[in-house]
Amino acid sequence: MRYKATMNLLSRQRKARRSELSSRSWSSQGIRSLSGGDGMKIIKNKGLSSIFERMILILASFIVIGRLIIWKFFKDAGVLEKVNMSNIVISFFIFVVVFLYLIKLFIEKGPLPRTVIDLPLKIFLFICGASVFYSADSNISLGSFIVLLSMVGLFWVLTGCLNTKERVKSFIKFLIFAGVIVAVLGIKEYIFYCNINTNINSNLLSSSQKIIFYMAQTKRVGSLLGWPNVLAAYLMLLIPQAFILYFVEKNRIQKVLFALAFLIMVAAMLLTFSISGWMCFFIAVFISMLFYKKVVGTDDGGISFNKLLIICVIFFSVLGSTVVLNRVKDRGASNLIPRMKYLTTVLSVINEHPLRGSGLNSFQVANRRYIYSKTEGYSMFVHNSYLQMWSEVGILGVLVFVFILLKAVESSCRLFKKLRVSEEGLVLMGLLCSVGAFMLDNIFSFTFLKPNIAFFWWVQLAILLAWIKVIGPKEDRAAAKGPKSNNNPIIVTAIFVVLLLVCSKRIYVSDHYLFKGQRVFNSGDIEGAYRCFMIAQKENPMNGKVPSALGVVAFQRFAASKDIKFLNDAEYNLKKSVNMMPLAPENFQMLSRVYYLKGDKVKAKEFFDRFVELEPYKHI
Repeated sequence: MRYKATMNLLSRQRKARRSELSSRSWSSQGIRSLSGGDGMKIIKNKGLSSIFERMILILASFIVIGRLIIWKFFKDAGVLEKVNMSNIVISFFIFVVVFLYLIKLFIEKGPLPRTVIDLPLKIFLFICGASVFYSADSNISLGSFIVLLSMVGLFWVLTGCLNTKERVKSFIKFLIFAGVIVAVLGIKEYIFYCNINTNINSNLLSSSQKIIFYMAQTKRVGSLLGWPNVLAAYLMLLIPQAFILYFVEKNRIQKVLFALAFLIMVAAMLLTFSISGWMCFFIAVFISMLFYKKVVGTDDGGISFNKLLIICVIFFSVLGSTVVLNRVKDRGASNLIPRMKYLTTVLSVINEHPLRGSGLNSFQVANRRYIYSKTEGYSMFVHNSYLQMWSEVGILGVLVFVFILLKAVESSCRLFKKLRVSEEGLVLMGLLCSVGAFMLDNIFSFTFLKPNIAFFWWVQLAILLAWIKVIGPKEDRAAAKGPKSNNNPIIVTAIFVVLLLVCSKRIYVSDHYLFKGQRVFNSGDIEGAYRCFMIAQKENPMNGKVPSALGVVAFQRFAASKDIKFLNDAEYNLKKSVNMMPLAPENFQMLSRVYYLKGDKVKAKEFFDRFVELEPYKHI
């Protein structure tokens, strides 16, 4: 028995020895394969992928800075020219970043980024794209659709590249840093306005100077965003995150920096004196705190909820009352009168096309027939983004957009209930508060529709959904990554992005020569203006403003030479512009003059009556 036991022991030892040698052999093979085979390729690919993603995020950061300062590069341009040119330039660079990201996905054969709002977002983009074909001004709608696609493209890239906690938090910190710079410039602007002379005739000022004059009179700051309400919306996206990061960060220096950032941005927001901004911000904070209390309780993690609630109520009451009293003292109820007319106008446009709308961003054209005087009711925007969106893309478009917002909020709230008080949960609450405040603000404002601030909304939404993907349950993260791609969707998307790059470039060049031609025309160089307008028409044949400008040039040529061919050219171009912009009154006014000079008084009266219908008081 002893012999048998000894043999069994030796047998087990030999088996263990063989197993050990086998494992060493396999491990050495594994090391060799990783050092020279497919394993090393995987490691290298992951490393290159990470570097590529960081490069894309750096480019995205430059685009964020560019969005804030780009209008500074168009010093000699008017307000409309600055807006159009800056929007299309930023869109072009965003499409470049999207194309680079698609190249990365193509090389890796990786999946396209996925979020919880993918399907409704695609439906919304389809509705907006379809509206271009029946818009009151197809050129405006096409340009606006390209700008919208660029912002959604950046949103899509950020949700794919912000795939770790560190990246998301770093990007949030970068945005807060940019927000502090904007806030400091706003405070500096207020000091400048306090020392400026406002006892001048504003009618002698240009459109850009009138905006500065208004803000100087009211002592309201706009900083790099150009308008007080827009600056308030921008800051309300960042203030909650600076506040939350003060509690999340462990480093004392960072705590102090975030506290200073919070105070500086609050001070700048106070100087906007935006009643709707402060009111919506307070409501969003209050709702967020009530939700926090329901999920977490009144006292968790050393935070006394009741004390915090009292402090917030006092804080916002003091600042809010300061804002309201300042505005009432300065302006009274005068700014409410045109806003009521804006609402009346948008309801009239909705009543005309309740289902399909008048076309993306065409409200500035479609509303002219309902406006009696530009000084009393004309506006490119209604102070309610949801109503204006209804008037432009129809009831289905606005319902899908609201569903996108609610879906993002619902996903955030559901995840916060699981996280409760934690670093991830607090950051999520800060993002949710920012998004909620912005959504409420658009009941009284138009920041969803103004590209220079809507850009930051899409960035913020991307950060929120990226954070949800990063910290969510493992099964949700696996579903969000999706299956391996066969590259067909990536190739199709890349081709589409290249087309958008070409299209945005042509629109930019066309607008550049259109505005340049207008300046040359005003200087008296008719032939130089004609050459500029012809280049603009060649680059973008859909731009209805170009044939209108060519018609005016032809009319001036006729006035100088009395050659009837120029009058015929004016008729041809103006009719072409009418077909492209059926609600532009200046075309009907010019056509009335053309037919009067040609001796056709019936048509002259017909077009003049149409002009009066669109601009009832302008002919007086």
